[in-house]
Amino acid sequence: EVNNEAYAFAREAQQEGIAIIDYPDAILKCCNKVFMAEALENANINTPKTIIVHKENRNSVLKHIGLPCVLKAPDSTFSFGVKKAKTEEEWRIGIIDDKPFFACKYYMAKGHWQIYNWNAAKKDDQDGNADCLPIEKVPKKVLSMALKSSKLMGKGLYGIDIKVIDN
Repeated sequence: EVNNEAYAFAREAQQEGIAIIDYPDAILKCCNKVFMAEALENANINTPKTIIVHKENRNSVLKHIGLPCVLKAPDSTFSFGVKKAKTEEEWRIGIIDDKPFFACKYYMAKGHWQIYNWNAAKKDDQDGNADCLPIEKVPKKVLSMALKSSKLMGKGLYGIDIKVIDN
């Protein structure tokens, strides 16, 4: 998040010539959902059908997208500003300097449709479980898509979420 102290620290460190892995320009790109949607589309990376909603098209969005769908605020992060989605299988691939270094398959929070439930009554119900796997056990298609996506942002540290539906 650009209003987060981590962004300010990364920016200051970069200006001072200190080695960093979370680059300020990548933070700006990744926090901008409009940029992300357009970059992924221009790179021919498969994504769910995506429409950037504005006042001229807001009344026709559901006609084109259908339900269920995901609605994200342009600067949403960590499930804040993200509304209803339905997926079957989800992966997160960690990438640093264009190389995958971890993979996990994660699950929705208990009784919730997201991996993190900020409104859970009990702390134990806030987040879903995750299975960590060796990189070589991850389907090649998943790794390939994660690497292609991260290269759009630059070199650095990324957690790329991949949803696999019907193969």
